[in-house]
Amino acid sequence: MLCDGFKFTNKMTIQEFDNTGFTGNMRCLYKGKEYPIYSVDFEERLIAINETNQEVTDYMQLDWKRCENITLLE
Repeated sequence: MLCDGFKFTNKMTIQEFDNTGFTGNMRCLYKGKEYPIYSVDFEERLIAINETNQEVTDYMQLDWKRCENITLLE
């Protein structure tokens, strides 16, 4: 089962983004797939994931997604 052991919530709202205490080792769901969260842009409310699942050597390789398009996994 995909993401077994995690609690699924609805897609994130801007208010939820603003109130989330982002820490290391957080994960999210995007288009049905689970990804680690690499970084967060608080001003633009963006979340960085790596859709290619290849090693990241430069932050330019990350994919930035609007917070409303992801689901945080708890």
